[in-house]
Amino acid sequence: MTAADETYLDLALSRSRVDRWASVRTDDPELAAMLGRPATRVLELRGATAPVERDPARLRLRAPEPEDPGREPGSSGGTRGSTTSR
Repeated sequence: MTAADETYLDLALSRSRVDRWASVRTDDPELAAMLGRPATRVLELRGATAPVERDPARLRLRAPEPEDPGREPGSSGGTRGSTTSR
């Protein structure tokens, strides 16, 4: 079995179907609108690493910051209203 064939059901934020909503990553007005919503959460990546909470183990998401609109976007959540990663 290759890594692409595996489904990690216990991994935080994993899904059996990947939908990266790619068109939004290049849509500055849509990104700005998402970053202005109180419910939006941001995953701050540093290279290939992301911060985690220890108890329980999960990715550490944060509220948007004023600097976020100028930062390089990563992949957005798969559906409207889901987590935005930047």
